[in-house]
Amino acid sequence: MALPWFFVCGAQKSGTTWLQRILDAHPEIQCRGEGHFFTVLATKLSEACNAYNRTQRQVAAQVYEGEPYYVPLTQPEFQDLLLLFSAAVMGRKLKPGAKVLGDKTPAYAMRTMFMHKTLPQARLVHIIRDGRDVAVSALHHAYRAGLEDAIVPHSEEFYKQMRWHARKWAVSVSAARDFGRRHPELYCEVSYERLLQAPGPEIVSVCRLLQVDDSPAAVQAALDGASFEKLTGRARGEEDKRAFVRKGEAGDWQNYFDERSLRVFDEASENLRHQLGYC
Repeated sequence: MALPWFFVCGAQKSGTTWLQRILDAHPEIQCRGEGHFFTVLATKLSEACNAYNRTQRQVAAQVYEGEPYYVPLTQPEFQDLLLLFSAAVMGRKLKPGAKVLGDKTPAYAMRTMFMHKTLPQARLVHIIRDGRDVAVSALHHAYRAGLEDAIVPHSEEFYKQMRWHARKWAVSVSAARDFGRRHPELYCEVSYERLLQAPGPEIVSVCRLLQVDDSPAAVQAALDGASFEKLTGRARGEEDKRAFVRKGEAGDWQNYFDERSLRVFDEASENLRHQLGYC
């Protein structure tokens, strides 16, 4: 594909969808979600290639006495197939003026090394949110899915879910940041909280990583195109517990956490929030 690629990732419920929509509203950026090219697609394609290779080895042994017409696929060929499929999907309906193509899939945070090996020049935009808010948002997501006890503060289900999401957040954040330390020229870190409070500089930093227009007009167009009000029809802070975009605020964890919640969260996440400056 002629246009350069980038990917948006982050722990689930960290604002990845919001960031994706902001970037997609930029005049020179096309960013869609969720392609799952390096997660679901890569896994299923790998299974298919392995099955094909087993067949070829069997044919070579049983039909052609070790001299077959076709040989098993190599790892580089598997990667080429993955990119060919991904490019075909990502390249559909290019918007006029797009200079970079992106895909937001939160779980890419866990696949950064494989992605870099397959696409060495691809850039990574990683959004980080206070893990306590991530956990509370994830609990509401579970509530919408039918787990009613998930948002009952201080219930055993609440603490169980809290532990799980805290660990998941820490692993995701640490993996993506490790990629950033290894490849700082390909990495940009966005703070969910700063995106709420002073969004301009956060988007400017992404634009500079992607080498697109970072003028005030372009940045404002991106922000206006994905405002909370435009996405939800509600004022920021007006909660809808059944909506995917629920509240759009920082610090909601304080309405749910007690001392035990904090202990559970910090133990499960190995105190990562302190390292990130979330007090």
